Amino acid sequence: MSWLELLCFVEGLPADSATKAALAGDTEGRRWTDQDWMAAYTASLLQTLIRIQWAGHGIKGSPTLHPVDVPTLERPPSDEDVRRAERRQQQLQQLARMRPRGDARSRNLAALDAALKARQGSVTS
Repeated sequence: MSWLELLCFVEGLPADSATKAALAGDTEGRRWTDQDWMAAYTASLLQTLIRIQWAGHGIKGSPTLHPVDVPTLERPPSDEDVRRAERRQQQLQQLARMRPRGDARSRNLAALDAALKARQGSVTS
């Protein structure tokens, strides 16, 4: 078997195979398909909604709900993850530069808004 044939064979494996799970970072040997992840997400979302409704109706105590035990996945960050983190860091630095600096005792929101608009005008000019 050539390397190309082996690659085609591995890429053609079903999503819940052990090899695909290991390549995705599954360290516990639990094979989850996309449907399994969506079902776990749906169950967690429904439990959150139940808790909100429970508190909204003023019912005493809390509902007995058990979170879905999902497998832990360990994988190195992808290039997209790294780029997303770098963009987020740049956005935070830009926001920090535009943050109005002044006396911490003055909490006049109109003055802070005017200072922020003045800084934005100077950055875009």
